[in-house]
Amino acid sequence: MRGVRAVLLFALAAACAPPEAEAGLRAEPVAVIEDGLAAPTAVEVAGDRIAVLEPYRDRLVVYTADGRLTARIDLSGSAIGLARLPGGEYVLCDREAGGVLFVDAASGAARRLPTAGPLVEPLDLGVFDGVLRVLDAGAVEIVTLDEEGLVQDRLALVDGEGKPLSYPASLTAHGGEIFVLDN
Repeated sequence: MRGVRAVLLFALAAACAPPEAEAGLRAEPVAVIEDGLAAPTAVEVAGDRIAVLEPYRDRLVVYTADGRLTARIDLSGSAIGLARLPGGEYVLCDREAGGVLFVDAASGAARRLPTAGPLVEPLDLGVFDGVLRVLDAGAVEIVTLDEEGLVQDRLALVDGEGKPLSYPASLTAHGGEIFVLDN
């Protein structure tokens, strides 16, 4: 099909192989989205929904697992990062406003809630064990927010010697621990 750009979403699984074979990861395609997406930067998969952030078009698009479009939500600001709250709302960092944007995919409504002390440079976020955590690269900390956008906690990011990280760029969690990528 000419003129259509397909985005493939892959699930990575540890390859099962005999001990003498080289172990690694294999990618299994789980969805093909043919919707002309332009430079998508983040994806969030929850249940039968796949949300994709297109920051250069200022929009969030949501698909079913089989690639059918269910929502196209226009955003304003400078969105980066993407996570989904347990209640179903999507959450994005708004770099321009120094805050967090909450988006209801069902209605398309977006809301910015003030945080107690604006974030300096929110770059990434995630929902870990039901708790929203925002990576604030400018303040070199992880900020915990409740679903109303209120700050619950701030955790300074320091190395083993107690020095602040250089420039934290991304975060994820695994096995009850939070990992931060520092540039």
